[in-house]
Amino acid sequence: MNKFVVCVFCISSLLMTFAGCGQPKPEGLPPLQKTTLVVQQDGVPLAGASVSLYPEDKSIKWSVGGVSNDQGEVLMKTHGQYVGVPMGKYVVLVTKQEHTQSSISENAPLDAAAYAEWQRQRDAEVLPVYDLVDPKLGNPKTSTLTIEVTKDTKLETFDCGKAIRQERK
Repeated sequence: MNKFVVCVFCISSLLMTFAGCGQPKPEGLPPLQKTTLVVQQDGVPLAGASVSLYPEDKSIKWSVGGVSNDQGEVLMKTHGQYVGVPMGKYVVLVTKQEHTQSSISENAPLDAAAYAEWQRQRDAEVLPVYDLVDPKLGNPKTSTLTIEVTKDTKLETFDCGKAIRQERK
């Protein structure tokens, strides 16, 4: 490929990107307010927590959420890809789980009979899952965390209380 073709390809790719020729926003998507939430647990940033907003107004039909980084920050995205949140009142849902490792070796045996037994044991193994945040904060009926997203909302901090490690039932 000569330099001219490569140059034309690069320029056209950039123009399409800046012109918005990517995937169009879905029809009916309301204006979004860029919103970052900070999630803490007992005053310390909580990394790896799933955060979602459950609308109090049932006319809001868009899913909103994200995962906290090492500083506990979550840049909220609507529909999984559009930065920002539709304005309105929400219940904030926070969850974080720990999944235990299997006690069964990851190395499958080569012998067919041994492999079948290994697979049976692996499939039958029930591994406990632990909640690391109070489970009530992951339920829209019991979460005590709320936010009203307005044109002025930029950054909000939420504390999830004391650290726990409770087996999920």
